[in-house]
Amino acid sequence: MNRRKFIGAAGSTVTALSISPHIAAAEDEVKVIGVASHEKNAMEFLARSEQRGPETTHFGYFTHIAGLDDDALYWHGHPHTEAAARFTLLAKTQLNARHELGNLIVTGAEGELAIYFNHAPGGNFNDPSSFIQGEKIAAFTLRFHNVLNVQAPNTGVANATVDLVQLRAKSFTIKGDELRVGRRGLSAKLVASGQGTRTQIDPLKAFFLLSGSIVITT
Repeated sequence: MNRRKFIGAAGSTVTALSISPHIAAAEDEVKVIGVASHEKNAMEFLARSEQRGPETTHFGYFTHIAGLDDDALYWHGHPHTEAAARFTLLAKTQLNARHELGNLIVTGAEGELAIYFNHAPGGNFNDPSSFIQGEKIAAFTLRFHNVLNVQAPNTGVANATVDLVQLRAKSFTIKGDELRVGRRGLSAKLVASGQGTRTQIDPLKAFFLLSGSIVITT
């Protein structure tokens, strides 16, 4: 390499190095939300699950996300319900295990959960698709473990634990602030409890009303 080519190559290297801090600074300007330390709740939610045979659709909205004021989770001037929620979720799971002991029904399932940022209000628990009308901002794989304690015919108390691993995180903007939920590779634990109601025996149909929280584990 002659002297002129060497100086040109060196100059390119210096330029690249000088740009790097700006790229890092731009990344630092993205505020990460939905992450909390010391086993504090990173997110809290209300949800409904609709079971049809081995397949279940879970959908709901977030009532708390660490890093945001709770009021920021809803459209201004609207009641704090699913209809005004800015952040919603939908998950689909496939049953892969079922065990019974006395009045306990224990099930396992796998699937994927997604979080959406809604640019307009419109959630409706009578319509699962209304919870995925927004921008998809995060996705997780999940392993679901549920214990249903049957209290009466067709009625039981549900307690679920879910292992989450984040697949994707997409930045989005609120009032000029760039935000991101979590990060790729993040591990978390979801716990939820509520009531389950069977509406049909064969083929099986049931629904669950649940409230829960997510804690970051790594």
